[in-house]
Amino acid sequence: MKINEHYIQFFPLKIEKKVNIEEIIETVNSYASILKDVDAIIIDAKNIFDERQILIAAEMALRSYKRKNMISKKLGVEIMLYLSGQRQIVNAIKTFGINNRTLYSFLIIVSPKIEKIIEFKRKFIEKYKNKISFIPLSNVYKEKIKEHNVLKTFNISEREINSTFGKDRREKILKCIVSRMAMLNLEK
Repeated sequence: MKINEHYIQFFPLKIEKKVNIEEIIETVNSYASILKDVDAIIIDAKNIFDERQILIAAEMALRSYKRKNMISKKLGVEIMLYLSGQRQIVNAIKTFGINNRTLYSFLIIVSPKIEKIIEFKRKFIEKYKNKISFIPLSNVYKEKIKEHNVLKTFNISEREINSTFGKDRREKILKCIVSRMAMLNLEK
């Protein structure tokens, strides 16, 4: 998908238990720096209620990037901040950072050049072909994300859900999450 002159792609991943998480994070950062014109981050999927969260967070982060008013120095971290609705990087990492318990994650890659995204993904697959699987998006949601965990993470009450306009409960919850993301812009 193209947003604000940048392409964004995200890939659902399943991480095998024997993988060194610190190494994965280091690899993502290293590839982003080596390839130039690429920003990337790998996040825990447990608090992604809907994949539209990722696209909306990326759009907001790219808008901040374009206006030169990012909270962080890296676009990938900025996306994580918007996903979490938190100004503090430490809090965003607690919510979306991967750790040894992470099973499902998303690799998010952003670049003005689609070729860079393709190259990043190719290098990543080469390095982790036996340790990380690219999986269908539906598999991430097979291990049902417990709604109450997402509500707790984003501090969303039943009252707020009931007072939010939407076609169904899922849409209402997504709107509540997106409102947290939008508040980050107002707090700058």
